[in-house]
Amino acid sequence: MPSVHVLTSAHRVDDVRIFHKQVKALAKICSDITIFGRAPIAENLAFANFKVIESPYKSRSFRSFLFFVRYLSFFVSDKPRIVHIHDPELIPFFVFLRLFSKFRLVIDFHEHIEEDIKTKSGLGFYKKLFALLIFKISLKFSRAFTDLFVFASSEIAAEIGPSRNRSIVFRNFPTNSLPVYDSANTSSDSAVYIGRISLDRGFNEMIELSKKIGIKVRMIGTPDDALVERIKIEPSVEWIGQQPYSLMPSLVKDSRFAFCFLQDTGPYRFAIPTKLLEYLSWGLPVVCSDLPKQGEIIRASGAGIILPNKLDKATLDEFCSFTVTPESLMAASKNGIEFISSEIDWSNEEKQLLSSYSHLLNLS
Repeated sequence: MPSVHVLTSAHRVDDVRIFHKQVKALAKICSDITIFGRAPIAENLAFANFKVIESPYKSRSFRSFLFFVRYLSFFVSDKPRIVHIHDPELIPFFVFLRLFSKFRLVIDFHEHIEEDIKTKSGLGFYKKLFALLIFKISLKFSRAFTDLFVFASSEIAAEIGPSRNRSIVFRNFPTNSLPVYDSANTSSDSAVYIGRISLDRGFNEMIELSKKIGIKVRMIGTPDDALVERIKIEPSVEWIGQQPYSLMPSLVKDSRFAFCFLQDTGPYRFAIPTKLLEYLSWGLPVVCSDLPKQGEIIRASGAGIILPNKLDKATLDEFCSFTVTPESLMAASKNGIEFISSEIDWSNEEKQLLSSYSHLLNLS
């Protein structure tokens, strides 16, 4: 059986999209899969081998280069037939490597990369310009040397365009529905948020809203460096830190509702956050910001309320009414579960991924 290497310099090897969605699916048709990335959060990676490649550098360019150099020894010894990369910074290195080897290259696009570069607060004008130039050049060459493009959404697919060979949209749908919200938890003293903790993901807004009704926000995830000290002393935050995906249902079940309050920046504008669909599958009522894609889901499902990113008195009154009314919370919970069951079909995502990989494995 040809071997498959799945690579990420930015994510942990037990990342939800990479491991719990893709690798677990691929294990049905391939028995030799190895994930390379940052150390896992105590997950059981029974479906794959993994190798930890950590980098001390915060700079994406240095981190990805060091990752590539360290990975090369595994590439030479294992001779994988498929290499699946998840970070845009890795594209130039593996397109170059593809010139000298016959492995099948798969590139996974999670985000709107150009918008992500343009809105990065830590990059100056010339660094952004250089990063955009490198990305566009590497993307141009990757179209000729990549065997499969995998996109997280149709909008990203339209932005990047097809590869020479094959492209699919693989969405982060929940693999199954596990409702944990049995009754309206109006007595709960906490809401919940899962994911990276940062200002552009609504850190300040979540705190302001929670204070309005006198509860805390249970934040499950890793904060940006600039927020580490603040989050430790913020009385409205219960910070748990990043946890294994398998523990999430037990960590969220006693919450009153869940937050998905991304701010209107380029990468998030048309994103469908994984956390949002997971919230609905768990039956959690959702309070979310008014961005196009996530707003579309909440409006279609009736699984919560949508608030403008700029909070005013009318917004706060609507929020208070929703979060203290048991009937509203239970209706949103029921609607979310029904929406996931009827409209979100994980099996279709899995089928097209397996079909594409079967094609590549047969070519190998």
